[in-house]
Amino acid sequence: MDNRVYATVHLTDRTLQLYLTNIFNCLATPVNFLAFYLIIKHSRRETKLFKYTLLISHLFFYVSNIFYGTIANVVLLFPFPGILLIGILENLLNAFWSAAIWIFLFAGFVYFTFMILVVRLKIVARKGKIFDFSNRSYYIFCVILALYIIGPISAIWIRSYCTRDQQIAYVTEHFPKNLMVFDNPSVHVDVSVSNQRMLIILMLILIFSGFMIYSLLYLMIVLEISKQATSKSLKTTNHQRKVTNSMVFQILIVGTTVFPAILLQIRNAFVEPEEDTRVITALANSCLVFASIPCQLFMILRNSYYRQVILKKGGGNLEASTSDRKQSIFVQPTRRHTTFY
Repeated sequence: MDNRVYATVHLTDRTLQLYLTNIFNCLATPVNFLAFYLIIKHSRRETKLFKYTLLISHLFFYVSNIFYGTIANVVLLFPFPGILLIGILENLLNAFWSAAIWIFLFAGFVYFTFMILVVRLKIVARKGKIFDFSNRSYYIFCVILALYIIGPISAIWIRSYCTRDQQIAYVTEHFPKNLMVFDNPSVHVDVSVSNQRMLIILMLILIFSGFMIYSLLYLMIVLEISKQATSKSLKTTNHQRKVTNSMVFQILIVGTTVFPAILLQIRNAFVEPEEDTRVITALANSCLVFASIPCQLFMILRNSYYRQVILKKGGGNLEASTSDRKQSIFVQPTRRHTTFY
């Protein structure tokens, strides 16, 4: 039995998190919709498969941030084993299922982020060479990748489901001075200590293993592009390298905000109960919902043709020349087979 008072339960003012997450989501909305428009209408030289894979990845990221930071506005009560909602629909949503929805949305973003590199590898792979895998091989890899990303976290989270009576009984027995947590109707308490530890360990494993897989895909693409230098013009090779590097830079930008957010939340799980972690939690959640803004701005500003479109729509007189269009970060190399269905 833990007779200590948990600050995250008794200090209920979450105004800072509400302000920060909603402000960042408001700023992110026009930037994301501009990016969606540019991807759909002005990625003319790309295959449909690549274009829509890119679009779906950005959509999942944006929707997951809107859901996490505004609709539900999830608060992790670490070191207390619970979560609650403070979003605009907090009284209509269930914390457990809201977290499950967010896990699915964020996992979808991660999955399609990997798929962007998979599709790019399919595009640049030389016919008959080592990385020219069959469509069946790509299908199998995509299924395994989906199970790897979505399966373990979802399975562990579903294991934590329990009724409200079970949660109240658990808190009464183990945290008797913190029953006020149930004053919030949307709260969910994880009654399994082992489940909490497994979730944290699995998150770290997935982060580092995912980094290794992503790096491997990137190296495969870079190696394939380097092999093409003798058979294709230097300009084409540079374009292909620029496309790949731009995609990786976007992920690095996302990682500089998302990864610290995850580490801050994990850090909160190991502090003393008396520590007030509301500011750290607010900063962690704000980093997460802020991440799409620099990512989308980088994609838009890095693409010369996107810049030309924005200037023209904004009343500028610049015309996109042929050379400018060829400098787009989304350049499709000439190839007989670039998609798989």
